[in-house]
Amino acid sequence: MGKRRKKRSKRGYPVAIALSFYEKKELQAKLWRMFSSRIQGALDYKLGRKFQNSDEKQKYHFFEALVNFIRPEIRQGVKAIILFHPRDLDISTPFLEHLHKHHQWLFRQGKHKITIQTFNRRIKTIADIKIVQKIPEYISFFTGLLENEAENALEFFEDLMNSPHFTIYYTIKEAESYLRDPREPKSKPSPLEYIFLTSSFRETSKKKQNMNNFLQIAQNLGVHIRTFDVDTPMGGRLSQFGGLVIFHKSPNNNSH
Repeated sequence: MGKRRKKRSKRGYPVAIALSFYEKKELQAKLWRMFSSRIQGALDYKLGRKFQNSDEKQKYHFFEALVNFIRPEIRQGVKAIILFHPRDLDISTPFLEHLHKHHQWLFRQGKHKITIQTFNRRIKTIADIKIVQKIPEYISFFTGLLENEAENALEFFEDLMNSPHFTIYYTIKEAESYLRDPREPKSKPSPLEYIFLTSSFRETSKKKQNMNNFLQIAQNLGVHIRTFDVDTPMGGRLSQFGGLVIFHKSPNNNSH
């Protein structure tokens, strides 16, 4: 009898990016992807020296390396950044100043606007984050974040549904022929723009491999993908359409 394949745990859908700063011999930053079902360690960055011993150019490049990781996550629907730092090492403040100075797009009203919350905690492991998730301050923030996000997403979704500038598809089969790199000669003239789906649709799809391939290609091409639990107002609305709604922008209109 062959080996039993180890069952992989579900990670769910992306909710937030957690960024923790701490210092020993040098300043370090650890980035975590926070999904609805689990936390996933992502990348470690090192400044190469203590923060107080670095010049402005070194700080700039360090912060930009963090932004380069965060940017694609935000464009794929993550709406929150959670910053952690020890009480005696406030790196969150200069990082936020960097964002406001060089990345105003994160704070403008619109599809990329984010919420940022800071916690005075030293975080180095997933276990540390799980401890923080139990404190009232974090629970209150995260509950409010999800409620606000669900309300904003539903309003944005209804605007798209009523827009004359989009063709709407309710199955992957209808939309997959449009999911090609626009640089390729045989591709369609306009790409898909938004994909909304429920977590239940992702988990129970009968053609999961096909769906995962479709979503991966869409993500690589910059299509905006949003996933919602079925018990949220947005998830309930999507369930009325079978759990999946895809928006294809008209080739004759360049507005969103």
